[in-house]
Amino acid sequence: MNRTTLLTVVAVLLLLANLAMVTIMFLGRPHAPGHGRPPHHAGPRDIIIERLGFDDTQVKQYDRLIEGHRTRIHDLDRQMMDARSALYSGLTEESTMTSDSLLGVIAQIQLQVEQTHVLHFADIRDLCRDDQLQRFEEMTSDLARYFGHPRPPRR
Repeated sequence: MNRTTLLTVVAVLLLLANLAMVTIMFLGRPHAPGHGRPPHHAGPRDIIIERLGFDDTQVKQYDRLIEGHRTRIHDLDRQMMDARSALYSGLTEESTMTSDSLLGVIAQIQLQVEQTHVLHFADIRDLCRDDQLQRFEEMTSDLARYFGHPRPPRR
């Protein structure tokens, strides 16, 4: 095989490899199982809407509740980060009074976070019609199990 033939074969192989890469990029690869998020992953919003059977009006009201809830939680998260930052940046000082007061502030903010979550679910319950209340109770029972004490490991 002479040099020209070898270079031609290499050029053709490189051209085919480039075409394969472009085809894969445009057509997309199928998702490998277990890698990344599934294409139609339902978030908490969609799960709650489906489980409670909300109609269009309830969905619009629920979306407004979500916005208010997210805003409140975002504000509390910012306050929490500021308090934690002050707590840990003050570790170089010898004052336990300052750290105790900052721990109290952090505990108070965490209490407000939990109250905000509970009030959010109370607001969701208020959106439910009478025929949806049983489904809401079932959903909150699932939440109680989810946030409850972890089960001991099975042997």
